[in-house]
Amino acid sequence: MIYCVIPPELADELFDKMVDYYKDNPNVTVIIDRRTGPDRRAGKKLGRDSAHRKALYSSLAGALIEHGRIKTTVAKAKAVKPFAEQMITLGKRGDLHARRLALAELRSQDVVHQLFADVAPRFADRPGGYTRIVKLEPRRPRYRQVLADGERMRQAFLQRLDKRQKEET
Repeated sequence: MIYCVIPPELADELFDKMVDYYKDNPNVTVIIDRRTGPDRRAGKKLGRDSAHRKALYSSLAGALIEHGRIKTTVAKAKAVKPFAEQMITLGKRGDLHARRLALAELRSQDVVHQLFADVAPRFADRPGGYTRIVKLEPRRPRYRQVLADGERMRQAFLQRLDKRQKEET
């Protein structure tokens, strides 16, 4: 038995090819699963329930907007990056509705003000890709030190790509 999980948009084309290839073998059964449910949706759970995850995204994106660079795990950086870029896009829009949407997500008036006044104008001519993830070296234990599971996670910087940062480096 061959079991394949493939995206729905490729299913018809691949199914025809697999049927043609395996049609002479009576011992082969081809099953194609066209799952589109919760198991195929984008995003990581990060071991948290939805409210905790939303608070984590809000605080990490707020810290990124405020400080320009944050140090976190690679998994959290990958999960927060699209959220932070959506907030910067709202800042670029600049209207009252975008400000209220950003305030509902970021939950800090100071961070939202900094987003709309300082951060978003730097990205006015950039169509996307406002942040990047820079992976750091794995943490090495000191002599005879045992690292806990959470301390062994790969660390990364999530940073904004704005003009002022280029001047500093």
